[in-house]
Amino acid sequence: MKSGSATALLLLGVVIVAGMIAFARNPGAELPNQAVPIGPQEGSVAEGGAVDPSIPDSGPAELQPDTGMTERATAIPSEEDLGSGTLRVLAVDAITGEPVRRYWMKRNSIEDLTSQDRPLLSEPKTGALTLSAEQWDGEPSATMRSFLVSAPQHAPLSVTLERPRRDGQKQRIELQRAASIVGIVRDGSSAPLASARVSLEYHGTVLEFTGEFGDPKPFPDSYDGPTLRLTDAAGKYAFGQLPGGVYRTLVEQASARHGSDPISVRPGGWSLGDHWLDEHARLTVTVFKADGTAAPKTRLLLVEATPPLAPVLGEKIVLTANQYSDADGRATFGPLAVGDYGLYSQSDDGFAAPIACKVTETSRSVLELTVRLKPSEAR
Repeated sequence: MKSGSATALLLLGVVIVAGMIAFARNPGAELPNQAVPIGPQEGSVAEGGAVDPSIPDSGPAELQPDTGMTERATAIPSEEDLGSGTLRVLAVDAITGEPVRRYWMKRNSIEDLTSQDRPLLSEPKTGALTLSAEQWDGEPSATMRSFLVSAPQHAPLSVTLERPRRDGQKQRIELQRAASIVGIVRDGSSAPLASARVSLEYHGTVLEFTGEFGDPKPFPDSYDGPTLRLTDAAGKYAFGQLPGGVYRTLVEQASARHGSDPISVRPGGWSLGDHWLDEHARLTVTVFKADGTAAPKTRLLLVEATPPLAPVLGEKIVLTANQYSDADGRATFGPLAVGDYGLYSQSDDGFAAPIACKVTETSRSVLELTVRLKPSEAR
């Protein structure tokens, strides 16, 4: 009996020792019917109890050391932090408010001066350009970035845009007109002439010009643009970013050169340089509203008349042509015979006093008139 009790006690001791060894090797093992504390026991840190770094501390937040990294490591990134979102840019003409359908945008900063990245192009149909958050290089701190906007016949503009925070954000940019010469080249039948060579000559400032063409002068140092253009499929051409002064455009066709009248260019203005490659005179009229914007659908009456012109059409005035200005406020009369003419303008946007013009045998192919309407209530 004593022998059996001794054997049982020995086996029990072996089991207890084995259990203690197993627990020491795996201190996280759960013992039967024993509660597991959710945090360090009170006084455990003060007593210098070692903490195994491989076990996450699930204790109260105020007992954890403040390293400043916990919140950033566990916070859910916002849409802005992820660099998502798009910005839709629309460029408009500062005078007319109409969309500028063709323009370019490129990042504008010191580090981009040597960049070979191609500029972003606007959508040709809508004139809109979409910038994604990638244009900010994915830098969370780069909330603003500078861009350079360039468009034909408009002055380059540096704009600072805010980083997009959501898709579909919109930004409207107004582009100021640059001093430019724009025109259309037509053949003898008035059809637009494509791929015609148009060259540009500079004849000095307005004060230097004597009224007659001499040898062209060197272009101002501020102009580094082209001096030769080819017309597009619609016969159009343009020279932009011009310094103020007097210019002449020449068209080369079939070994012949056709020169324009003197073209005066003013800062921020567009001057016309149309060409008809025949010997008949034509009259080009451009109509503006009182605020300086184009005046479309203006009725223009060209009559045979000798100055002084009557304020109202009378029996002695013979009507030569009757036209309406187009969307750009422009209309063309001709071919015209030698003689005196008067131009009358009628529009819902206002009125203008009659303008006299003369066609002589030495007249060039295109005569130009500019009409500015006065408000109707000013009568």
